[in-house]
Amino acid sequence: MPRFIALPVGQGDAFLLETDKGTVLVDGGRAVKSFAHLFKTYAQRDGVDVLVATHNDADHANGVLGFLEAGFKCNELWLPGRWVQVLPHVLRPWEEVVVLLAKQAKQVANEFEEWTPYRPLLEQYAEFASSEVEESQDFVVEKIEVDESGWPYPLITNQEKTFEDDLSGELFWRSRSRVWPTLLGIRYLPERVLFCEAIAAAKRIRQIALEAFHRGLPVRWFVYDPTRPAGGETWLKPLNAREIARVTPIPESQRVTPIPESQLLACLALTVWNKESFVLWAPPPYAGPGVLFTADSDLKDVSLPVLKGAIVTAPHHGSENNRSVYQLVMQNSVSEVVWVRSDGNFRKRPCKEYIRAPGKRFCTLCRNSTRPKQAVVLFVQSNIWVPDERVHPCSCK
Repeated sequence: MPRFIALPVGQGDAFLLETDKGTVLVDGGRAVKSFAHLFKTYAQRDGVDVLVATHNDADHANGVLGFLEAGFKCNELWLPGRWVQVLPHVLRPWEEVVVLLAKQAKQVANEFEEWTPYRPLLEQYAEFASSEVEESQDFVVEKIEVDESGWPYPLITNQEKTFEDDLSGELFWRSRSRVWPTLLGIRYLPERVLFCEAIAAAKRIRQIALEAFHRGLPVRWFVYDPTRPAGGETWLKPLNAREIARVTPIPESQRVTPIPESQLLACLALTVWNKESFVLWAPPPYAGPGVLFTADSDLKDVSLPVLKGAIVTAPHHGSENNRSVYQLVMQNSVSEVVWVRSDGNFRKRPCKEYIRAPGKRFCTLCRNSTRPKQAVVLFVQSNIWVPDERVHPCSCK
């Protein structure tokens, strides 16, 4: 019997889907250390078949690292193709990465006169960075070929060396992390914020890649491409990305473009960009009426399947920035869907479009709720998603 669980992480998304073909964990929320306890408590499993990081936001990717560090079993890892592009640079000695990002952050911060308050600067920069990083959907250039486990050949040696050098480099960074911006000549607030956000993004990719590689986990890379989605499994398919082939030599249409050093900050910005969030579809009959994992995507240019009673995860935790999604979903629905929203305690979420959307709604934590956070557990009964008797419906107003 298919089962879906929205884990009650402190902030962010963490969705578990169990089918008779396989089990997937899509994202893991913001916390690294506490994720293991949540997973054991609510999933009551020792691992999954597929572990997915939809994009490089902390409230999605940190728990993926927590899953790996806790030693849970995993048959393979699915990661965004953008990460392959930055790996050659973020796997360099950490001090070099810090100095390079400081230089680029200062340059970028001086190029923009106005930044929108209360929004991550790295994500704001992504909207401009897309024109800096070549947007060819063929991703053709240098020979980055992957072995049978999915790891790129040129990076394996670097990863082995980086793992050995990490202890001294990380300790040096931590001991001076508060004074690094000053030492590197970063004086103004936008420069400092952009630099710190870029460092965090680079470190997440670096840590997840190293942890997975040294555990011997196979990896699949998915390049953002809403026009030609391909790959995955019969029971779990990408809707806005295509899988990089594991063949040698790789066809030109399947190669990943490495980026020059000068574009590291720009490409890192694209790894956290909500627009490029990995959208996945678990179709019927494997997942009952189906499950649509939207991550933080606005679903623009994504060709949606016909939805009939499927679970749809609320994009970006019900943010107003993604309000157009609810109309798009309704246009592709032949019956009401089941909305599941995962979030922390925020006054501005969910948006009114989520509250008014037709269908059943469930939140791990409702706005202004007096109830504690809950795990949203649903299972299939007569081909309909039904909640566990302990699950409360949405009470957001």
